[in-house]
Formats: sequence, structure tokens, C-alpha cells
Amino acid sequence: MFPPSRIGSGATPLRVLAYGLDNGEVIPAELCQWIQTRTGEWWGRVRGVAHSANDRLSYPLDGQVVPGAALRPREVGRDGVPSSPRPAP
Repeated sequence: MFPPSRIGSGATPLRVLAYGLDNGEVIPAELCQWIQTRTGEWWGRVRGVAHSANDRLSYPLDGQVVPGAALRPREVGRDGVPSSPRPAP
């Protein structure tokens, strides 16, 4: 179900470093549904957009299922507006 964390050996090619998904990014997303697994864990179905490391590509996440531990409430500023971890373009 999940591929190995790293495929191959040696240094990561430059094209992968530039155009690969930035998996360290915090992505603002909408939680659409909670799903309970048969082992009792909770996962969330989310909608948002992930970006490549160089920010040239975007990957829509429409209905992506992620572990509940990866989700957290969005921080709200003093003005009541949710803050975004990504700077505006």
C-alpha cells in the first residue's frame, strides 16, 4: 500500500529535489470527513493543494486520506481569519 521511503541508492537527482513533492510542508486543507479504521484509528479525508519543492508544480488533494495524527486545527489570528503557513505569492 505504501512504497518504500526511498527507492534506489546514492544521491537524490536534482530534478527530484526541485520538482518532487515537498513532504515537509504544512498544507492548509479542509477536513471533509473522519474515517475510522478497523484497528480503531481515525483518519481524515481532506481537500487541499500540495506543492513541489520549487513551488512550480501543484498537486490537488481532493479526497486524500491521511492519518489523524497528521491533522491539526488551523491557527486563527486575532482578526478571526485562519492564518496560512504558506506566504502569499
